[in-house]
Parts: sequence; structure tokens; C-alpha cells
Amino acid sequence: MASIYKLTGDFAQLQQLVESGEIDETQAADTFDAIKADLETKAVKSGYVVKNLEADVEARAEAIKQLSERNKRTKKAILAIKQRAMQAMDTADVKKVDDPIMPVRIKNNPEKADVIDEKNIPAFYFRQKYELDKTKLKADLKAGKPVTGAKLTRETRIEWG
Repeated sequence: MASIYKLTGDFAQLQQLVESGEIDETQAADTFDAIKADLETKAVKSGYVVKNLEADVEARAEAIKQLSERNKRTKKAILAIKQRAMQAMDTADVKKVDDPIMPVRIKNNPEKADVIDEKNIPAFYFRQKYELDKTKLKADLKAGKPVTGAKLTRETRIEWG
């Protein structure tokens, strides 16, 4: 069976031949019906492929979620091990361990800004993020308000199942 692309091309080509008068519409009817039947079959089979791919996407999303949770637990365990080791070294007043394979040192981190009360910090230090409110934009467009740079459109989609 031909591809959807080929079938669509064949249909358009046959339509042109009928419109130009090279072929009579009654002569082309059987061919139109055959192409339409093939297109319908292809569309159904495409639906099966889409459903399979959607299931794959959902399965991968679940796997990503599980791996993300596992990463969080692992990072938490790493932090706990680091904190216990550092606390033990602090308690024993050990600043470094000269091991030939895994040397250990307690070092100072770079300075950082520690926020005590965010309400008292001047506005100058805050970043503003502008985000387009598409819900409000759509409502205004539906109400007939002209908005430069936007228009209300309706698209089509294909659904299976």
C-alpha cells in the first residue's frame, strides 16, 4: 500500500485531471473511491501507531519521574554522608586527612548573601520576570478588543480512539 503522502498526491493529481476535463468525473469515481478507501485504512493504521507512541511517551515520563525521585533520594543520602563526616571531623578537630587515594580536607566556601528577612531587602535587588498571560489575551481577543501582535485563531486536529 502506498504512503499517505503518495495517496494524497494521487488524489490531488486525479482531481486536477477531472477539473481540467482530461478525465470524466464518472470515469474517475472508482479511482477516487479506491484512493479514499486506502487513505481511510492508512488513517486508521496511523492511529494505532500514534496510540503506541503515546503509550511509549507516558511510560518514559513515568520512568523519568521514578529516576528523578531516585536521584533526589541519592542526593539526600550524599548530603547526609557529607554532613556526618564533616561533623565527625569537626568534633575531633581534624582539618585534613592525607590519604594517598582519597585525601580529605575541610575548606571554607566562598562568601554568599544570606537572606534573613526578604521583606526588608530593597526592590533594587529583585528581578522581574515578564510572562505573557495567554488566558487574558485570549479573553480580550474573544471580547473583540484589538491587540497588536496577536489574533484569535482556531486550528484543527486529528483524534483517534
